[in-house]
Amino acid sequence: MKKKYVICAVIHLVLIVYMLFNQNLLVNDIIEMFLLVLVMSFLFSNVFFLFKKKTPYIPYIQSELFKSSIVLIALWGLIIYSTQFKSIAKEEAIGDLDVMIEKLEHIHPDIYYCLPKDSFEQVLMDYKKEMPDKISELELYKGCARLTSLFKDAHTKPVINFMQLAFRAIFPNKIRIMEEKIYVIDNLTWMDRIPPGSEIVAINGRSTSQFIDEMSQLVSFENIAWRNRLITDPFNIAIWNNFGSYTISYKQADTGKIVKVHTSGGVLSKLCIAYLSKRERKSELEFKVLPDNIGYLGFHGCNDIKGYEKFYKQTFKEIQERKIRHLIIDIRNNGGGHSVIGAELMQYLFNQPFKELDSLAFKMSKEIEETGKMAYYIKPKEGDWGKLYKKVNTDPYLPRDNPLRFTGKYYILLNNGTFSAACMFASPFKCYGDGILIGEETGGITVGFGDVHSFSLPHSDIKVTTSWKKFWYACGIDDRKGIIPDYFISNSIEDEILHKDRVLEYTLELIKNKVSDRLQINSN
Repeated sequence: MKKKYVICAVIHLVLIVYMLFNQNLLVNDIIEMFLLVLVMSFLFSNVFFLFKKKTPYIPYIQSELFKSSIVLIALWGLIIYSTQFKSIAKEEAIGDLDVMIEKLEHIHPDIYYCLPKDSFEQVLMDYKKEMPDKISELELYKGCARLTSLFKDAHTKPVINFMQLAFRAIFPNKIRIMEEKIYVIDNLTWMDRIPPGSEIVAINGRSTSQFIDEMSQLVSFENIAWRNRLITDPFNIAIWNNFGSYTISYKQADTGKIVKVHTSGGVLSKLCIAYLSKRERKSELEFKVLPDNIGYLGFHGCNDIKGYEKFYKQTFKEIQERKIRHLIIDIRNNGGGHSVIGAELMQYLFNQPFKELDSLAFKMSKEIEETGKMAYYIKPKEGDWGKLYKKVNTDPYLPRDNPLRFTGKYYILLNNGTFSAACMFASPFKCYGDGILIGEETGGITVGFGDVHSFSLPHSDIKVTTSWKKFWYACGIDDRKGIIPDYFISNSIEDEILHKDRVLEYTLELIKNKVSDRLQINSN
């Protein structure tokens, strides 16, 4: 046997043994990744061998598998490096917490809006006292998350390093919360599957209510709609569980029997998520014509800052040419981004002055001044550091001459994934009574904080985001609620399992009935 093969085998053995004893990784993950790479390499090598002429089979396969083993060594090294949570001394961790709070107080327009400062300081003091002499980066991240969740601002939170998620266990099921109960919608694993529709009654020994309570302390949210969105995310649950395995107790939908499964969301689960994400992923902006000449404009994101103007021109030209009189605008699961994309869409819908915001406020801080963002509102020499500035009665958008402006009826679809800039877009429709809103309460509230600034903590390098503005959306009410639709329609668990869109179906039926009523009136 060649010396290089022996050396390679020894390196593999050492790395595998190390990872087996590494508590940050699951044994299943290691085996799955090892077999996946080798099997795929063997299959592709055999396919490529068919195109090789006068090449001995055994030496060729040996050579290809050796190359794959080198790739595996590099992969093992990357996994080991990326999954190491460094320990931080207590003094340094406390220093990071002090920096985080100091910057939040400097930047956020009203960080103690939802709880008194002295109450927060007591929680912070207790947390510092209970902190061990050394704390892992993950535990410090979770500590920061628990502290920022008290502010009830969904934009103010620590951000987990993506590489810490890439090779770790996730929650192996797609779930939904209804009336504080958790139901399985789909499986993210090919083993230890739970029948869709089953109710989960316990996760790792915690009851459903305990799980929801603990998860609620790890995420930043403003209303229950957005909370439910966040705490059912498989990656957020993985952080809650320190990326370990799961023992899940569930109630069978048909028999009511309690069944327990032990599973982990390893490599195969991540491949399943990648497949489902690709299958379910939608373009940020899409348009299609549904039966009965009904237009459907999918507004699924606010990040395509380059292509939105061209898209709107093409879309509304087609709408005009097809003489479409009913337009559905779907902003479900639109998590926000650039508000200008929604404002431009309104130029094709509103024929009167309109506002997305009634008022806004911001605190003058050196951190924001250094970004140049504050210059739009005030010059540094004209303001006072730390002072809160409020602009009441913001200037409305004036509808410009637009031959492509839509003059028919439009219907806005909402859900708990409608957040931030998407919620801002929806607010004028609720405020002015233009259009019909259908679906669920939005995850974004009508008076809250936004426009994100980020910074990193000096010792742990944990990234923290915070709002630096407060917004009063059009006709916004400070009641910590999202935009409430005119027709509250929600998918049932069965609808989710069958991939049935009850909200869209209801909207189409509503349009059909309105058209039918109008025709009946005209005939009379």
